Amino acid sequence: MRPLALLFAALPLLAQEPPSIRGFLLDDYRNVACADLRALREQGIWDELEVSVLKAIFRQMEQELGFPLAALDRITAVAEPPREGGMDGVRQVVVFEGNAALDLPPRVARGRWTRDELGGTVVHRSPGPAARAELCAQPRREVLVFGPAEHLEPALQGKPHRGQPSAEVMALLSGRGENLAWFVIAVDQPLLRERVLGRLLPGIEWPEGQAPSDLLVRLRAVGEADDPRLQVEAVLRHARAGDGPAVSGKAVEQWLQQQKQEPRFRGLVPLFSRIETVVDRTDVTVRVPLGKPRDAVGYVALLAAPILKPAASPDPGGEVEAPPPPKQPGK
Repeated sequence: MRPLALLFAALPLLAQEPPSIRGFLLDDYRNVACADLRALREQGIWDELEVSVLKAIFRQMEQELGFPLAALDRITAVAEPPREGGMDGVRQVVVFEGNAALDLPPRVARGRWTRDELGGTVVHRSPGPAARAELCAQPRREVLVFGPAEHLEPALQGKPHRGQPSAEVMALLSGRGENLAWFVIAVDQPLLRERVLGRLLPGIEWPEGQAPSDLLVRLRAVGEADDPRLQVEAVLRHARAGDGPAVSGKAVEQWLQQQKQEPRFRGLVPLFSRIETVVDRTDVTVRVPLGKPRDAVGYVALLAAPILKPAASPDPGGEVEAPPPPKQPGK
């Protein structure tokens, strides 16, 4: 068979290839959360976290997921809230990328989800109204994708989305160092402004048009590749320079002072003296150096617990017992 004939014969097979992970994501997304578990393992952090104060939370997460966290390399969630209304109208896509086959979560495998096939990919459709249906797609045994049916169906039928982050997200995530886990929230969107800024910085009034637009929080490895240091960095970005960043900077400093008095954060006391806050044009940046990975794990676990516990614990209002601070070199 001639090469051209071979190409045409292969076209139907090529058309059935599942889209890349990016092809499932929302276009120009501004809200994203990601945990790079593979990078955390390579930095020697994950093994320590699994035996930390987070151990019980991780075990419950595994029960809900239906597979061990050791099988996961990366979790990515992107979302877009509605312009009006509550959380019910949020469009969200969550992608689990594994290093081994991922089983279906119990809520899918044992629930009333119906099995189907789209573009050669096995999918499961949630029960309820078709307009609000959620799909669980498994384009490869090592990948699980959850999202609205109306969004995932085109990608599965050969029309993948661009799935690129917005310029704001790309700019926030840039810089030297390796991002290990992060989230970005567009706090200029009404629902998120109320739920995030309204709770973190209640009662703050910004000059007209100068309120924050985006919030980034990330755990990153900085320094030399053979001698990394962990750092938590939070950036509150404003759409333009002006008085807004100064107002935010003052509010952030007050918030940090309040956290020093919180009993649940008593294990973080040694960190407060290391915190650096910088107000620069459009950004208020808070950096917390944690030190070498092994020494920093206790702090990482304590910082992560309030974020993970509401999603995984049956008692989200409970207090997390702080681990003892890591030993300092030479002590």
